[in-house]
Amino acid sequence: RVFAAAMLFCFALGFLSPQDILSNAVNPGLVTLILLVLSSFAIERTSVLRRLSASMINGSKFKSYVRTLFSTAIASALMNNTAVVASLISPIKNNQVINPGKLLLPLSYAAILGGTLTLVGTSTNLIVNTMAIEYGMAGFRFFDFTLVGGVAALACLMVMILNSRALPEMTMEKRAAKEYF
Repeated sequence: RVFAAAMLFCFALGFLSPQDILSNAVNPGLVTLILLVLSSFAIERTSVLRRLSASMINGSKFKSYVRTLFSTAIASALMNNTAVVASLISPIKNNQVINPGKLLLPLSYAAILGGTLTLVGTSTNLIVNTMAIEYGMAGFRFFDFTLVGGVAALACLMVMILNSRALPEMTMEKRAAKEYF
């Protein structure tokens, strides 16, 4: 609603032409991003996520930590990284193996790093690809980012794993819902 109101306001003031609005409304990068977010929401609503998190977080804390970070990075390479983190927050907070305080921040970083692996991994890659195509340049291929992103992701994930003990423990407090109303 806010976006539509802002767009109409800019159109009324003459900042945007009808051609600008139509060309950007069907921007391939934007359409791809919307479809990725919708598919992530669909996965979140099914039991797939619960089964995936149960397979990631079990056994030893160290192995669970490593599996969770690498699984998140791989999932973020194929889906929108924000949606991946949003989908995994609840299973991470409810797990009984690893304290959520030691996993939530690294989870976010792993998703960001995984997003650098492919064209669809992060919305920035999609927008830059669309801009390059609009200016007559060749667009990026799906795995053009993988070599550089893979080296950076692997190095950063190793640093996170080595420093995992330095993260604070998180205390989970139960609060009555009436406090928020």
